Amino acid sequence: GTSLGVYSFTRSLAGNEAFLAAGFAAAAGSQEILRTTFTGITHQGIAGIGSTMSLAYRDPLSPGSFFAIGAALGNTGFLVGTRLVPLDPDWLLIATLGASVPGYTSGWGGQLDSAGEALAGLTNASPAFIGLTFWVGGMTWDSAQPFGLGTIMNSFPVQFQ
Repeated sequence: GTSLGVYSFTRSLAGNEAFLAAGFAAAAGSQEILRTTFTGITHQGIAGIGSTMSLAYRDPLSPGSFFAIGAALGNTGFLVGTRLVPLDPDWLLIATLGASVPGYTSGWGGQLDSAGEALAGLTNASPAFIGLTFWVGGMTWDSAQPFGLGTIMNSFPVQFQ
């Protein structure tokens, strides 16, 4: 039928699902609810002295696979074959990729659960780093894919508080 317009759009509290309720004429069934999920990294909170940013890594098509999160000073990225990893290959990425750095990162590497999810954290342990801006992203390993690289996650900027 012909849509009467969108009645509502909402995002889940965790940030990984979006719901859209579209209205139709009563004779056509009234409403249709559409749902979509997000594959990637979502974040909540502040990475600061005494506060932790929660990171949720979601790759539902890769349950049980290994993953790594990393930080870099930029997001120009680098190619792996023909695919772009949106983190610069700098010293920060080398030091943090898949590594839990005491006082700063936790859960940045490991195995995804049966739903293809993992939780991680980011905090700032040093006042000297307040104001430092960097990018966080990640990837899932898949030996069946070229170069062993499965899903390449989104990257997003973080500023230490």
